[in-house]
Amino acid sequence: MSKPIIQLENISKYYTGAGGVGLGLRKVNCSFSLGEFVIITGPSGSGKTTLLNVISGMDTYEEGILYINGEDSTYFGPKEYEEYRRNYISFIFQNYNLVDSFTVYQNVELALIARGLSKTERQDKVLQIIDEVGLSHRKKHRVTQLSGGEKQRVAIARALASDAPIMVCDEITGNLDKKTSEEIIALLRKVSYNKLVLLVSHDIEEAIMHATRVITMHDGMIESDVETGQKPQSDIALTIPESKSVATKTAVDLGIRFLFSTPKKLVLLLFIFMVLNILSAYAYSLYAFSDSNLGGGYWVGVNHFSYYPGRIVVKKTDNSPITPEEITALKNIKGVKNVIKYDLALEQSAYFYFENIDYSYYNTSVRSTSELREKDLIAGSRLPQNENEVVFSVRYLPEETELKDLLNQPIRLRFELCRERNVFVDYIDDCLEIVGVFEGEGEIYVT
Repeated sequence: MSKPIIQLENISKYYTGAGGVGLGLRKVNCSFSLGEFVIITGPSGSGKTTLLNVISGMDTYEEGILYINGEDSTYFGPKEYEEYRRNYISFIFQNYNLVDSFTVYQNVELALIARGLSKTERQDKVLQIIDEVGLSHRKKHRVTQLSGGEKQRVAIARALASDAPIMVCDEITGNLDKKTSEEIIALLRKVSYNKLVLLVSHDIEEAIMHATRVITMHDGMIESDVETGQKPQSDIALTIPESKSVATKTAVDLGIRFLFSTPKKLVLLLFIFMVLNILSAYAYSLYAFSDSNLGGGYWVGVNHFSYYPGRIVVKKTDNSPITPEEITALKNIKGVKNVIKYDLALEQSAYFYFENIDYSYYNTSVRSTSELREKDLIAGSRLPQNENEVVFSVRYLPEETELKDLLNQPIRLRFELCRERNVFVDYIDDCLEIVGVFEGEGEIYVT
């Protein structure tokens, strides 16, 4: 017999839950070599699946040492366990875990794609493996067209394609009839000639004639470990499959294959995508209409300072002007901090120039003086008291102009409105007086 590839020394596994601590494995000692076909059996809850999960790196353990090809795995973290499963373990499950919409060929090919093999390298190998499991005549059939036994053969073929030295099988004959089960077991025995095959099963009647060992579990312990008359292969060299990263083109091709392998799902997905796009376009049109409607037919601007919590835009349904009496009534409502008469101005970018100092145009954002306090202003300036008064950023102070020369100076403030996107058709042009100056970003504050 070859030297052990897997060795367990006093392995214990515990499960914790709301009800307390449960025993999974207790002081398990055993070893496994390439060339063996080992059946692990026992009643439900005896620990056979737990043992398989610990060996395959699907589960951790609390006590003992697990040696993998002579290496102590005690220090293994998630990354090391992932590498161990990728290089050493291939899984076969009772429910097959196949892609139903793929053919036999495509399912087996998946394992080779995961290893990074090129299309040329994959082709001959896939056909060879399919022939080994006796499914050459079904290689172009979809999985949905296969019997249970044929599906299990595909699962075995895919495991063979991964070329891992250890094959773990969990109750894979549970859904098969007696004859098909015997065929699958015989196939696994053939596979074990150069690999280690571990099979968990309740019923060992059809498997015992092919197995090299039978391990019986009870209450998390090995009750018996018996060699059968079948002799394991010896002196088998361990070969770790070479894996390469999957090429981007291969990954894209595989994604497209997944999409078109289920045309009904693809049509449904496209339909859902189309409906979502229509709904998104409709929602945006409502938003755009709302903006235009609030502006009395004008498109509002994109001044981000106008978007803040607590702001409510009020307009009359007939688009008539709001009267001073109505503004006073709004101010008297409990919870209202301020009423901005020309709220639309806060939505627009504005242009201004100094009438008596500098005739250059400046672009600015307009904000409400309700955001300012007297202490925010530079000494000698004040907050506006009338509608034609503004607070001005010192950033816009023209060169060779002193602050005292700026106060009480008139500036011309100009807004551009449009009824269609990017088509400016109307202007608002006002002459205002600078009464306050602050040090900050380049904005103008109006009442």
